[in-house]
Amino acid sequence: AVAGTKYVDDANRVFMAGLVASFAGLVAAAAAKVDVSLLARADWTEVWPKGISIGVLSFGAQNIVPTLFSYLGRDPLRTREAVLLGTCFPLAIYSIWELVTLGSVS
Repeated sequence: AVAGTKYVDDANRVFMAGLVASFAGLVAAAAAKVDVSLLARADWTEVWPKGISIGVLSFGAQNIVPTLFSYLGRDPLRTREAVLLGTCFPLAIYSIWELVTLGSVS
């Protein structure tokens, strides 16, 4: 191998910082145009609770658990925390994006 996981991890952190900054900029620019009344038009009973299991599985953490477990020193607590945060963080970002886009489009 040319570089170890430390270099890949460092590069990933830089790219993630760029993604977070881009997302924050887009949300900040679009948030001023959100009309909350547009969000009330949705039928949320079609999503909750039927679509939640599909939503959780769509983040795909279940296929990386063995690798993540090994990467985190075979520590089940750290692995559980990583999977939980790794699922909740994208869910929060996706939810914010949905609120901004659905609240902006008439």
